[in-house]
Amino acid sequence: MRCSSSRTGTTTHQKLLTSCLAAALACASGANASTNLQAPPAPSAAPAATTAAHVLPLLDVQWLEPQLLRAHRQPPAVPAASIPVTNCNDAGTGSLRDAISGAASGDTIDLTGLSCSTITLTTGMISIGQDDLTLQGPGMLALEVSGNDASRVFWHVGDGTLRINDMTVSHGHKYLAEGDTGNPAGGCVFSLGHVTMDHAWAKYCKAESSDVDTPVRGGAIYAKLGLGLFNSFITSSEAKSTAFETRGGGAYTQGAAMIIESIIENNAATGPVANTGGGIQTGSLRAGGVAGDDVLSKYSTFNNNHAMLGGGIYTNADLSVLNSTVSGNSACGGGGIYVVHGANGSGPVVLDNSTVSGNEAWCAKRPAGITLWNRDGDFRDSTIAFNVTEGSGTKYGAGVRVPNSANTVTLNNTIISNNTLFDGSIHRVDDIGGAGTTSGANNLVFYPSSMTMPAGTILLTDPMLRPLANNGGLTRTHMPNFGSPVIDVGNNVSGATVDQRGSGFPRIRGSQADIGAIEFNLADSIFDDGFDS
Repeated sequence: MRCSSSRTGTTTHQKLLTSCLAAALACASGANASTNLQAPPAPSAAPAATTAAHVLPLLDVQWLEPQLLRAHRQPPAVPAASIPVTNCNDAGTGSLRDAISGAASGDTIDLTGLSCSTITLTTGMISIGQDDLTLQGPGMLALEVSGNDASRVFWHVGDGTLRINDMTVSHGHKYLAEGDTGNPAGGCVFSLGHVTMDHAWAKYCKAESSDVDTPVRGGAIYAKLGLGLFNSFITSSEAKSTAFETRGGGAYTQGAAMIIESIIENNAATGPVANTGGGIQTGSLRAGGVAGDDVLSKYSTFNNNHAMLGGGIYTNADLSVLNSTVSGNSACGGGGIYVVHGANGSGPVVLDNSTVSGNEAWCAKRPAGITLWNRDGDFRDSTIAFNVTEGSGTKYGAGVRVPNSANTVTLNNTIISNNTLFDGSIHRVDDIGGAGTTSGANNLVFYPSSMTMPAGTILLTDPMLRPLANNGGLTRTHMPNFGSPVIDVGNNVSGATVDQRGSGFPRIRGSQADIGAIEFNLADSIFDDGFDS
């Protein structure tokens, strides 16, 4: 089906996009869009796994669908000197492969005029030797370039920027056997330079290896020097090893990462040794190695990703999470976010107008929400709640853990509460724990263990939060319920004009700000408690 981006009629256009979206979300096996989407199976050349196969978490289609429809756009005009692609053949005159081979650095490859919707690669990945190249598609839901579960999609060896706009890359696969040489990185896209994705989607990508010495990095995207995601998606991808380390189930970069209005969901880093960054990893695995630069997330979601450390995000860079949600991720430790001290990452971890919720740590006495390893934290206008961990004990911190006494977390206008055990026991583990210290004002922390909270912190009090839901804006949030103790008792030292949801949602609605990521603005219905089935 050709999913046109032309807007000949709003209703017709919307129906067409919805049909294309349903097809895009469906499993390759023909299952409908509501089923559990998994990474594509390994080709026959790869050996069977020696350990139990990891099933990727459930892709949240109900949430993802409207976001995909939002991100599918009328593509921008291409430069007059662009090189057109005229057919969906794997190779030959007019093909994408042919257009790229004849391009110069800085050129734009124009795919906006295609009447077909899928390019399936049958003769291997497309090599890109130019430093800078732009691939301009007709729309995220209008064109898919598939590696056919047999090869990567793009292999960029330039040190500039590969720009992938308004298209989907999918079903890429890179496998390295024991004793072979090569780089098992970037199941769909590999770049020795920078990669930017603008209104694009990478899905069903897999990088794997059985080599005992080579780490697998970037299940979908490997961008050595830097990564930018703008209104883009990385989903249902995996970095997998049967013998060594894996880093970045969805994406990996040693450089800076900028993630704006994007979703990283349903990815995994799996293997027998050190598996880090289920959604994304930046920087090297070990602090003191080649460290990453700044990582910025704004209006983005990291959901249902899986690893051993850092289910959603793992980094040794300076990290700022703004107006974003990290939810439903799982790991042995640091189910949501795991941050360590690195050569270029020593500043405080910033969590601003954001939500960290429903993340899991399956190892006993490990933090489920956020781990700050030898790092300070600066948390403002945020909600860290409903994260769950295995086993009980003090000083561990199911919501936030600060192991080192030399580190300080500054808390302003933040909720840390309702973080519990896997078994559903009413016994609560520490919402924040460790040996660190705190400062700040106007917070609600249900149970802080032995850590001393800032003066005036509301303790041992339920914030009365409604379930994680679409309360407006680009991310899901926890709305305070009627009568919540966080309403009109916060501060606005951050100077924010809007809450996590962004434009149209002012930071202060009453006499003063509410504590947490969003302001209370429920319709006045005393019978609506948000927990209806």
